[in-house]
Amino acid sequence: MEPSPPTLGPHPRPRPDPEFAADPFPAAAFPPGFDPVEHQRLVVNPFLAVAALIGWAWLTRRLFATSFPPASVLPSLLLLGLPVVIHFHCLDCGQTGTYPRWWRHACPRVVVRAQANRRRWFRCPSARTQLVVWGYLLGAVGLLVTVVVLLAGA
Repeated sequence: MEPSPPTLGPHPRPRPDPEFAADPFPAAAFPPGFDPVEHQRLVVNPFLAVAALIGWAWLTRRLFATSFPPASVLPSLLLLGLPVVIHFHCLDCGQTGTYPRWWRHACPRVVVRAQANRRRWFRCPSARTQLVVWGYLLGAVGLLVTVVVLLAGA
């Protein structure tokens, strides 16, 4: 039995990826004075940024080990991209985005909650507060790891 030849007929169109779809609620469509921040339920995730900082520290150490001063500018420029690798996750729609765009996120549930003038039922801290808390926590862990490594080497 021979395999059947491939068909050249129409194929079903793939569904568009919602991650790459246009923003359904662009900022211009919001009424004046609408602030989606008061109605969002977001969680900030800095772990990709932590991985980037570990790579940045390794690169900086390697560049300074070569004693090449102009190369020391490169790690400083890489730090400018750090906010892009910090992400937020919406508890209402499940969408994930970069931290600089958190204040603009308004999924349909956020818009409905804002139009009904209802507060979010799970009052989590704002994205900015979460990022500050994560910064203190990760800084303390980094300091603790540094002390342990230095004491272990002594």
